[in-house]
Amino acid sequence: MSICASLWTITGSLNPFLRRYWFVRNSISVVTVCMVLLPVVSTSQTQLDVASLSPVVAEAGQSSVVAWPVPSGRLASIISMTTSPPMTFPPRAVLVDVDGDPSVRLSLPPATPPGEYRIELAGRSQDGRLIAATMSLTVNPITLPKPANGRNPVVLLNGFQVLCPIWNSDSTLAASVDTFGQMASLLQADGAAVAFFNNCSYGDIRIEELAGQLSRYIAGLTYTDGSAVTQVDIVAHSMGGLIARAYLAGLQSDGSLLPPPDPKVGRLVLIGTPNFGSFQATRLGVQAPEMVPGSNFLWNLARWNQGQDDLRGVDALAVIGASGYYYAAGNIDDGVVSLTSGSLSFSRPDQRTRVVPYCHVTPGLATLGGTVFMSCSGAHGIADIDSPSHFTAQIVRSFLTGTSAWTTLGLTPSQE
Repeated sequence: MSICASLWTITGSLNPFLRRYWFVRNSISVVTVCMVLLPVVSTSQTQLDVASLSPVVAEAGQSSVVAWPVPSGRLASIISMTTSPPMTFPPRAVLVDVDGDPSVRLSLPPATPPGEYRIELAGRSQDGRLIAATMSLTVNPITLPKPANGRNPVVLLNGFQVLCPIWNSDSTLAASVDTFGQMASLLQADGAAVAFFNNCSYGDIRIEELAGQLSRYIAGLTYTDGSAVTQVDIVAHSMGGLIARAYLAGLQSDGSLLPPPDPKVGRLVLIGTPNFGSFQATRLGVQAPEMVPGSNFLWNLARWNQGQDDLRGVDALAVIGASGYYYAAGNIDDGVVSLTSGSLSFSRPDQRTRVVPYCHVTPGLATLGGTVFMSCSGAHGIADIDSPSHFTAQIVRSFLTGTSAWTTLGLTPSQE
């Protein structure tokens, strides 16, 4: 009998999970399996144990830690994960240490559809054995408290993350602190329900795809009394503003347009958004090239409405920083985005852009004090709210509550 024929005989006797893992998940050809994996599959008939892990019940955007005990050994790595029914953007499963015991941290993207799922995990023990586990997953919809004052809930939307693979991928208010500092707590103090859409949970996918996920996210929001959220306000930082604009335009990955009939957005604040690109954007990866000035994405976004982007009638405001020095010392950028690119003057009057003395982000370890990935130092981050007196916090709070205080804060482009 040939090696391949032997392999088919062996795999036919294995449980369905193992067959699906080797042949479907990894799309390995029969020839490759025959020559490389035959010894592993043969020994796995007697060594592979499928553990049943504790069930997980969580809201979309949350994470849960589940212990994965391994008989006569310890979990060393997670090789793959599959879901049934399949998910376009499945949870992220990473190995974490809990009190010295290896466990699985399961993080759900914020627009994960509610429902019942079966999770199948494949891993490897420290002594090299293949191991497997299953668990049930119940995803509940995101619910927000219904404000007594009738205010729209506020969705915080972060931007491009240089360290996204190791960044906190939860879409919780605690995780929003990494980008927005005290913003969520200050808006809650004003009586607004606040949610956080963490695009980092999707990895490096196209901005148009993130816009599609934002669409599903907004459409799925409900109040704790069971009623649907009919409108939200959005506060977006950097690339998050491009995600919001692509959502309003209905921009698809192929350049076509499918604008939502009702965008469900009342007010929009763009903080340091590179509307016409960033001089720091690279051509590496997927998202960064879309923010290179002159990219197809930026061209399509600018031209989708015959060159007159009215943002679908949404009440919009831009906040941009002027403490950078990329081109020259002259307060013309925030170290990542120029004032021209961040301005909203392409669709709104002069006063709808407020210029404030901040960097794109707070200089720190990730930017080596403002010298890497950013040309700005000695100033705080434009969206990193460290106190109620932060100009961006004052502007956002005033604009969202409908007062006029924001019109006296910062400068307009014509005053710069």
